[in-house]
Amino acid sequence: MSQHIAALLVSLSAFSIGTCLSWTGVIRFAWEPTDAVIAVGQIAHVGAVIGALGIGPFCQRIGPRRILQLVAFPLFGSWLIVAFCATTYGLYLGRFLAGLNLGAVCVAAPTYVAELCEAKYRGSLLSSFFVQLVLGKLFGLILGASIEDPKLLALAFAIVPVACLICVSFVPESPLHLTSEGELEDAKISLQWLRDPSKDVDGELLDVADSLTVEPQVKIALKKLSIVLGLVLIQALCGAPLVFLKLATSISMLLDVRSSFLYIVITYVNQAAASLVCVQLIDRCGRRILLVLSTLLTYSSLMALGLFVCLDEPMSIPNLVFPITTCLFAIGFSIGLGPILWVFAGELFGARTKSWTVPIVVATYWSLDLLALKSETHFNQLFLEGDPMGVLVSALLCFFSIVFIYFCVPETNGKSIKEIDDLFIKDKIQQDAA
Repeated sequence: MSQHIAALLVSLSAFSIGTCLSWTGVIRFAWEPTDAVIAVGQIAHVGAVIGALGIGPFCQRIGPRRILQLVAFPLFGSWLIVAFCATTYGLYLGRFLAGLNLGAVCVAAPTYVAELCEAKYRGSLLSSFFVQLVLGKLFGLILGASIEDPKLLALAFAIVPVACLICVSFVPESPLHLTSEGELEDAKISLQWLRDPSKDVDGELLDVADSLTVEPQVKIALKKLSIVLGLVLIQALCGAPLVFLKLATSISMLLDVRSSFLYIVITYVNQAAASLVCVQLIDRCGRRILLVLSTLLTYSSLMALGLFVCLDEPMSIPNLVFPITTCLFAIGFSIGLGPILWVFAGELFGARTKSWTVPIVVATYWSLDLLALKSETHFNQLFLEGDPMGVLVSALLCFFSIVFIYFCVPETNGKSIKEIDDLFIKDKIQQDAA
């Protein structure tokens, strides 16, 4: 039970990410969509890339728990800058500092959760990161609709990183990090806190120490990295950030502000509910079946949207077809592709390689997310302007994504890090024999 509480408290850092990202959606309703406003919304992605790449070595040296504590300060400072600095460059600086937090948290939080939990709970606890991220977005949108004053809104958001800092302070440091620093007694105390107090943790602590003595195999680490980057690419190609962006802009043209806000909230509620379903099923059904189901639902909703627009007048989107298909997209995305990426980022890499592999995954994720947002024109042409190529592209991407998941993505459900490594070692031996 303690490991579940610890994972929940650590995952609250993802809640702060969600509130940070929701601010972009709030300003799109409140401000005119000029180039400066768009740049303010996107500069956090640049900071996230830099933050992810820069935090990796420090995460190994000072521990993921302490990283999560330290990065709360730049996010808190970013909200103060947004609140009290009225210039455009001040907003740029504030959002860049927020981006540094985004990248660092996406590296440190999955790393920490993977190191604190048992293999049988690892999938559900790691996928809770995505749940908290979605809940943070939902909370931010509701708060943004309730507080009209931008200064008060930023100050309200500033409370979130402070709460995260306090929550993380209640959990112990990662047993893996403490062991790597030679603090074996503290590592045992930490592991005992995370497990049942009456449970003998000496065997598990020995496994932790053994994982640090294993010589890192770069070729296997690169193969794991290519698999996770493949999932990142699938996420980017399905256009998740663009779909949610177009939801806000499209239905705001069709409805009044209150009704359009309600549809957006409903979409995020569906997304949160679907991600909670993933939390419940991932350690029972496994990762791959949820990924396949998620890919089918995600691309099917895009194909339905593209086909409908092809058969009707371009850009008319009558009967709110776009919000409905977006809700289906949100459910499909959140039942697999969204949360399981962070599961693999946390659990797939060994103790000696995660300091450089996880930052690469996170930096690639935010880079492609930014690239997708800058490809809004192409998205409109494919799915919102009656181009039949949109349906064909979605169908082909769905097919190739499922092929990639079936043949390349391993099933890691309930497996220890050593057992996961053995899967790749066996594949390497078979390839060498062939």
